[in-house]
Amino acid sequence: MESTKTAVNAYQTVQVDAAVLGASPHELIAKLLSKAISSVGEAKGYMLNNDIPNKSGQIKIAISIISDGLRGSLDMDAGGEIAENLDALYEYMLQRLM
Repeated sequence: MESTKTAVNAYQTVQVDAAVLGASPHELIAKLLSKAISSVGEAKGYMLNNDIPNKSGQIKIAISIISDGLRGSLDMDAGGEIAENLDALYEYMLQRLM
């Protein structure tokens, strides 16, 4: 049973890697945002079941995606007002998660 689980995890990792390699920058941002939203949804489910460790883990994933992936990808010099607005939005999202 464990070897099946390991094989499935490896297959999923390969699928994710292939999707990332073939994605445009805009698609990558959309994937990151989608995963952050998914992690928050999972955290909510864990919270409703009083599963604090898994809730915390999902919140940490969302925070990492927002701070390192989304916020870290902003080009503040070239992005102008849009980058500033996104930075403020990402900061708000992080504050709400903490």
